[in-house]
Amino acid sequence: MVAMLVMMALIGTNPDAPTPLIRCREAVALMHLNETDILYDLGCGDGRVCILASEMTGCRAVGVDIQAAKIETAREAAKMRFVADRTAFYRQDIMEIELNKLPATVFYVYLPQELLNRLLPRLEKCKGARVISYMHQLAAPLKAKHSEFYVYQF
Repeated sequence: MVAMLVMMALIGTNPDAPTPLIRCREAVALMHLNETDILYDLGCGDGRVCILASEMTGCRAVGVDIQAAKIETAREAAKMRFVADRTAFYRQDIMEIELNKLPATVFYVYLPQELLNRLLPRLEKCKGARVISYMHQLAAPLKAKHSEFYVYQF
């Protein structure tokens, strides 16, 4: 319990902390993806969720992050994992994206609570999309909760 509190405190002060790999596998399982799905990871960092999702399910995955170095790392990792043909990574501010115009079937978010709160009205316009949030809850009707994941359907 103490270790978990310490970990949460560290993550809470570091917005660049990636989703732990074991949690990435859990997230992908909760997404119920298949090869017809398109996953968007908003704040993708090194691309690990997109890459793993594509490897495990054959889905197409798109990662968006504001940091150019992270996007370059994600692109290189996708090549090394042989999923570059099913993944794409873009440098962009997620608050400037019209999310409801994306072909996304699933969104994954591991973002600071304040940013999630600002993003919520945009996510709610994405009718039919599933949203998986790690560690932070949205102020929206919850479909399910699994461990540290919150699942929504809009």
